[in-house]
Order: sequence, then structure tokens, then C-alpha cells
Amino acid sequence: MLNLFKLGTKVKLEGDIEQGVAYYKKALYFNWHYADAMYNLGVAYGEMLKFMAIVFYELAFHFNPHCAEACDNLGVIYKDRENLYKAVECYQMALSIKPNFS
Repeated sequence: MLNLFKLGTKVKLEGDIEQGVAYYKKALYFNWHYADAMYNLGVAYGEMLKFMAIVFYELAFHFNPHCAEACDNLGVIYKDRENLYKAVECYQMALSIKPNFS
């Protein structure tokens, strides 16, 4: 599972986002509550401008409630979608987790 996650990160960083998504999904197949894979799926889907990014950021936060990055990225998505109330809520959550988060 960890090797699938690392492989997903490697190919995504090399520019093959879709293959990275496939590896992250395989990692989740073996460990469905793997928060880091969910977070990275959120990042990948965000880079692909897909709505599924929201789902995976929320799942990442659900399984790892200390993931300020997931909250911050959700805030960015909601801001971009002009849902400022939800964006502020997410940014505040990120800051409550990591007060020095920027």
C-alpha cells in the first residue's frame, strides 16, 4: 500500500496526474481509511479541476482531523466557487488546527 502511495506521488510529480490518481485509488483499495492517499487524491483532482477534490479533502480530514492542509485546500475551492461563507469556515478550521498556518 505504501509503495502504491509513493509510486502515485512519483508519477504525479513527473506530470502523469491520471496515473497518480490510479495508484492512490489502488492504495485506498488496500486501506480505505488511508488519509494521506485521500489528501493526495484531492490535490490531484484539484489540479485536474474536478469536483471530486472536495470529496477527498473532506474524507482526508475525516480520517485525519489534524490535516490543516485539507481544510485550507477546501477553503481555496470554496473561495473559487464564490462560496465565501464555507471558505472562511474552512480557513478558520485550518487555523484552529495549526495557528501559524499560512
